[in-house]
Amino acid sequence: MNLCELEYICLSNFLLQILIRFPNGERREHTFLCTDKIQSIFSYIDSLGLSGIGNYRLISNFPRRVYGVDQMRMTLKDVGLYPKASLFLEPL
Repeated sequence: MNLCELEYICLSNFLLQILIRFPNGERREHTFLCTDKIQSIFSYIDSLGLSGIGNYRLISNFPRRVYGVDQMRMTLKDVGLYPKASLFLEPL
């Protein structure tokens, strides 16, 4: 095993995949660190510059959880999104 493969294995223990589904049917998948905060998902969505997206919250189906302002400082791992999750963007 070379150094790059070893680094990837070590780093992959900290990575998670989030699939974000938008009301228009569009889907985007993004990789985050498990130590990132919920705020980082909101920042990513805001950086996309998608039209028609104003205020919103994120919802996971199972278990059903709502992520909004009150959860912004919680880590993705702490809220149970590690190692993979699917979230729906719900406009407010």
